[in-house]
Amino acid sequence: MTAIKSGSESDGPLAGLDALRTKFYDRLRSDRALFQQARANHDVEEQGRIAHGLAGLAGTFGFPAIGEAAFALKEQLRQPMRTDAVEQAIATFYAKLDEATSRSD
Repeated sequence: MTAIKSGSESDGPLAGLDALRTKFYDRLRSDRALFQQARANHDVEEQGRIAHGLAGLAGTFGFPAIGEAAFALKEQLRQPMRTDAVEQAIATFYAKLDEATSRSD
């Protein structure tokens, strides 16, 4: 059986989920910009805070790859002497954020 949608999904039970998903996409974009700013300022603590927040939240919204990349980044930031691993973790983190936000446009 095919579900029949009303003229506006905002009237349906998924309206709240759509609004939360939109806020999450906005957060991804915002957190990416904040992360870049923290990186430019060499603020490793702020970078870790941003990564930590997304590591826990991304899976809730169906983006386990972002959560995994954010977790790996957070772990690498704890080991600042391994700059090559940190750079790779950051590149992966950015790629996953960009992939998710490009789908939301």
